[in-house]
Amino acid sequence: QAPQPVLRPSVASMCRLWQTLTCGLTFGLVPLLGYRISRVYFVQMLFSAPSGPIYAKKCSSVRGVAKRPPSPDNMAGPKATFCNPLDLPYNFQPNQPEYREAADPSMVVYKDTYFLFVSKSGGYFYSKDLIHWTLVEPQGLPLSDYAPTAMVMGDRMYFTASFSMAIFATDDPFTGIWHEVGKVDKYWDPFLFQDDDGKVYLAWGCSNMEPIYIVQVDPYNGWRIIAGPTVIAWGNATEHGWESAKFTGMMKAILGNSPFIEGAWINKVDGKYVLQYAGPGTELRAYGDGVFVSSVSPMGPYVRDRHSPVSHKPTGFIAGAGHGSTFQDLQGRWWHIGTGLISVRHNFERRIMLFPAYFDQAAYPSHFRNPEGNETTFPSFLVDTALGDYPVRLDQTRPEWQLLSYSKTVTASSSEEGHPPYFAVNEDIMNWWSASTGDAGEWISMDLGAAVTLHAAQINFADQGAVVRHRVDDAYLYHAEWSLDGNDWTVLPDLDRREMVRDAPQDYVELQAPVQMRYFRLISACVPGGARFSVSGIRLFGFGPGSAPGRVTTVQADRDESDPRRATVSWDPAEEAKHYMVRWGLEGGPLFQHMVVYAGGTSVLVDSLSRGERYTFVVDALSEAGITRGEASVTA
Repeated sequence: QAPQPVLRPSVASMCRLWQTLTCGLTFGLVPLLGYRISRVYFVQMLFSAPSGPIYAKKCSSVRGVAKRPPSPDNMAGPKATFCNPLDLPYNFQPNQPEYREAADPSMVVYKDTYFLFVSKSGGYFYSKDLIHWTLVEPQGLPLSDYAPTAMVMGDRMYFTASFSMAIFATDDPFTGIWHEVGKVDKYWDPFLFQDDDGKVYLAWGCSNMEPIYIVQVDPYNGWRIIAGPTVIAWGNATEHGWESAKFTGMMKAILGNSPFIEGAWINKVDGKYVLQYAGPGTELRAYGDGVFVSSVSPMGPYVRDRHSPVSHKPTGFIAGAGHGSTFQDLQGRWWHIGTGLISVRHNFERRIMLFPAYFDQAAYPSHFRNPEGNETTFPSFLVDTALGDYPVRLDQTRPEWQLLSYSKTVTASSSEEGHPPYFAVNEDIMNWWSASTGDAGEWISMDLGAAVTLHAAQINFADQGAVVRHRVDDAYLYHAEWSLDGNDWTVLPDLDRREMVRDAPQDYVELQAPVQMRYFRLISACVPGGARFSVSGIRLFGFGPGSAPGRVTTVQADRDESDPRRATVSWDPAEEAKHYMVRWGLEGGPLFQHMVVYAGGTSVLVDSLSRGERYTFVVDALSEAGITRGEASVTA
């Protein structure tokens, strides 16, 4: 049963207390008084600094090139691909050191158009195809507030955000003209939901001490509360390993390991209410989404889905898949959009991730008891995050392209201390290569070791040394070249960015035609914001030489007797395997949880399991020539 709501001081009064007490006094009194600690304020206080000057020099003015064009009129077809993190013009924040941020995405569909609202982006985006995005810089919205959420009701779109204390509406979100239509309390991570009967609800919660609540509101009478609050989601890290926060340093000393339960989102599917919630913390690689299900109403009662976490990506080039939203595209396919982390320059340095999702009744129904005590089934909600930073097609199929660039030999024109060329190919967005300058002509070159077939590339820039506040109306100008012998070089037209300004720190392109090559290099023409030419990931996708690796034939899983939320999975190496993907799920259910193990490792600690559940594990072998699915399995 859900715990009953506990009467505590309002969020507004807590924040007033926070603002009036000193740092030390606050840390001493807050736990004693039972107030929740605001992680956002806490982290900003620890890691932020006052805004500095804005770098004025622009690549567009230096080069005299054209601004980025609007989104194309012709939408991308179903076979077009994208790659996480999404290719968006991520916004710089008014803090030092400089970093970009976008997080907590809410996606809604309005008049056959996708609208994407994300934290700290200076606006919102719309798209006809989920690939080409147009930024709207609106009037009348609190753009500095976290966790924006939107709801479509009739022909109007409604908006609110953390601590905005208001509901806003527009009849034309394309123009960006919004008006305040109601007052509400100061909520963290709010979510608006309209049921089929027209009733409207507001859920909220972002705390390691409080659950997620929901109220029914009256949008026709000042958005006043007419029912609730009711508890609908709560954390339990003692039982569920993925919810254990595992903070370190000062964060652990202040916050402990209790999970932050936040980011509510509800979908109604087959008459059931699917409540998604995020945990344990946005700056942690385990950040994901779990699920509660109710067959009664948006206000519950709710039962936890045993498959949780349903959206989880703790490894890969970029980790994290939490605090998101779930929506259907115009063809009826389900998607889940969430938050990936960098969290190096600032804990809230984050990016946006998009994954295929499914409600699968036939193959993997979830079983739970309704309030009357009768067992019922519900389609399992599954998010496909496996290799979730590889290219994906809009029809949700995956090209057979493999990662070609991992751990290749790289050289560069220069390197800043602590940022060697290898950091551009080690599949970790949390570190990066940086040239010693931002001058034109700085370069980084890769030898892939043999001829490969290149189909797509993602260039992830790192903004090392940038001096920028808010949105940069500018872009990296550069081009790519390829060669078979290392002597004769050819410009790659799909990655010639010297004559077009498009702010794309995660620049992804699918080549119009594949290229046979062995060598690849990037050459800078201009770097925006006073930064040095720096790259956190040159990621090349296609086909390498040879055949797919051998199959993993032996797998072992040892559950930790002292902490059954943990298991060590090990396996025998497979012939020609470069790395491995461990997949697992509830015994008899889908094996959709995963971890990638690089550099030929043959064991991994899985610490996201739930007590009292049994899990089945398999191991896939990966190479540049293909993936060989594991057949040997073990249950523990």
